[in-house]
Amino acid sequence: MILSLLLLRTLFPYPAACEQLPKVEIATFKPTEGLYSGSIVNYTCDENFVLQNWSFVVCDENGKWSATPTCLPSRWLRGT
Repeated sequence: MILSLLLLRTLFPYPAACEQLPKVEIATFKPTEGLYSGSIVNYTCDENFVLQNWSFVVCDENGKWSATPTCLPSRWLRGT
């Protein structure tokens, strides 16, 4: 029985709980609770700001988040 449980745990490990979500200035995101490895969280910049690079983060198998998005003033991208 114990060997069976160990085999199941090896084949289907528990997902890792993710660290606290990266803080992105001038942005909002959902959800904020119950995040485990494989979770994806989308960020949205506030009005008059746009996302640079990715608009989301992904929690890896160790509970670490991928690169943090950045919000920039939209005027910077227009060159005005």
